[in-house]
Amino acid sequence: MVTYVPSESITKAFNDTAGRFVNFKQNGFIESAIVVHENALSIAELGPKDLVILSKDGALDIWHKETKRKQKILQRAMLENQKIVIKGSSIGKFFMLEIPMGDGRKVRELYSHDGKKIEHNNLENSNVIVFNDDDSKVAFGNFDGSISIFETTNDSLIEKAVLKKSHKGSIASLAFSKDGKHIASGGEDMFIRVWDIDSKKNHYG
Repeated sequence: MVTYVPSESITKAFNDTAGRFVNFKQNGFIESAIVVHENALSIAELGPKDLVILSKDGALDIWHKETKRKQKILQRAMLENQKIVIKGSSIGKFFMLEIPMGDGRKVRELYSHDGKKIEHNNLENSNVIVFNDDDSKVAFGNFDGSISIFETTNDSLIEKAVLKKSHKGSIASLAFSKDGKHIASGGEDMFIRVWDIDSKKNHYG
């Protein structure tokens, strides 16, 4: 895979000419191309500085954008033609593998930045998983309509709040507020609600 990073001269040219003409140095454009991995199965940003890459043989590597160096963090067993999606957390403290199953379910594996696997029951029972802006909290939107919120450490999750019967049917989407004190939820019941995490009360909707 090749990643192109627009140079400052390209950006300036677009701003100065409203996108009609672009002047840039060919050498700078070529040097901005980085061959990441020819055998990559799945790639995701891991915060602003890193990429996490899963290769077809099951190797998980962290690629550092600035130094262009890679670090192997683990080797996992792979099935033939297995399709896996990687999702990085907000600032890159965690990443998650989503593995589609034949019956429509998704098996999820949660890892810390250094490749340590974090086990938790909610990984199996949730429809959606989100981290807040500084990765200090993670929320699970469950199939039973409840929302489980945890504070994070490097290798474990500590229960913060459980919002039971938040929606009728499963939770479809979640989003933390910037300060991490509230969480918005959308449900299969077509309602959108905003919750105070400490008081566990729904203030809007």
